[in-house]
Amino acid sequence: MSRAGRFAGTVLLFAMVSGVGAACSDANGEPTPTSTLVATQDQQGQTTTIVPGVTKGTQTAATNTPSPPGEPPEVRLVDAFPGLGDLARPVELIAGDDRESELLVALQDGRIISIVNSPDAPEPRDALGIREQVSRDGNEEGLLGIAIRAEELGTSRGSIFLYYSVADGQRRTRLSRMDWSRTSGRLVVDPNSELVILEIPQPFANHNGGKIAFGPDGFLYVGLGDGGSGGDPQGNGQNLATLPGSILRIDVANAMDGQPYTIPADNPFAGETNARGEIWAYGLRNPWRFSFDAQGRLWAGDVGQGKYEEINLVVAGGNYGWNVVEGTECYRDGCDPSQFNGPIAVYGHDGGDCSVTGGVVHEAKDSEALRGWYFFADFCSGRVRAFQPEATEIETFVVLEEGPPVASIAHISRGLLLLSFDGRIYRLAAD
Repeated sequence: MSRAGRFAGTVLLFAMVSGVGAACSDANGEPTPTSTLVATQDQQGQTTTIVPGVTKGTQTAATNTPSPPGEPPEVRLVDAFPGLGDLARPVELIAGDDRESELLVALQDGRIISIVNSPDAPEPRDALGIREQVSRDGNEEGLLGIAIRAEELGTSRGSIFLYYSVADGQRRTRLSRMDWSRTSGRLVVDPNSELVILEIPQPFANHNGGKIAFGPDGFLYVGLGDGGSGGDPQGNGQNLATLPGSILRIDVANAMDGQPYTIPADNPFAGETNARGEIWAYGLRNPWRFSFDAQGRLWAGDVGQGKYEEINLVVAGGNYGWNVVEGTECYRDGCDPSQFNGPIAVYGHDGGDCSVTGGVVHEAKDSEALRGWYFFADFCSGRVRAFQPEATEIETFVVLEEGPPVASIAHISRGLLLLSFDGRIYRLAAD
């Protein structure tokens, strides 16, 4: 099958990430830069300057010297592992050792596979299989995220953290820890070593979030959707007393039975009455993939309801507006979007766009043309977009007009890898 044929044959899977059942509505999809430090609504309803920082609830000016936006790079997708068979819904890829000779790929059905990091990689080996524990009842349910501390990758044993939908009992998602060791140089996870860290009741099958990652501060960050259905009927996004609709930050360094995690003292709501101290930022609908850049900034894609998709620069205590605003517009009548942390980039649902996949800042040494750009994708259309975080004004460009349904983007030393529900893993290359 040709690449174009493969892409066309898989785009109907879009509902997994978007969680929307209706056809995409009209909106102007191309961002127009502004010169303010807070997201403002213009006639196009689009972007802002970059405003990194970690001050509670605010976004502050960049510490690096900003520069004018450059010309967007020309890119193409290259099959990163042409010798591998198609993979069943790959949702996450992380390094399996400190040399990146081994890569771990999480599959939505509850498996983690080990891949040799080479274009000539042989067929993968199983690192973990817990399909009987993982629910796939809903299209967005399954094994959704994995993470390992970077300092453990050079050792012979350690811990891996998983986030998945639980198969038995009440509908819920689970964050847990399992032990791993190496067999013949390859990582193998012990399913019998599971320690449950946290469980989150899920009233509906969609909007589970799922990205987990260790930040440069050593704490574990967990992305949670608003609980599902449509429009956030339970009001979780603006409710600090509930976990859904937020990104959590917890300390799992000394996880044990009876005390699986602690709350860092500098979390923005730690110790506050009527607020969950685990929350780092809130007002999110379904943060589908986030990443840290080399400066420690946290970038997240948040899937929209029916009009806009957005990229947010996530800061401590930030409120990103859902379900009061969507993108830079009111979702509820009569709101004031300026009261919330506005998105860095927004695009509408023109031309088949409908579900953002958050990306990463390209910082590998494989291509100077791509270096320094933040790349992200739309799951439904396959478009890849990019902007320069250090530009004085953020302007978003479409750098790939059509492509496969990208569910996740990973950053390794040889570049950016795009995991697609057409079964392939692609490398983003300069054209």
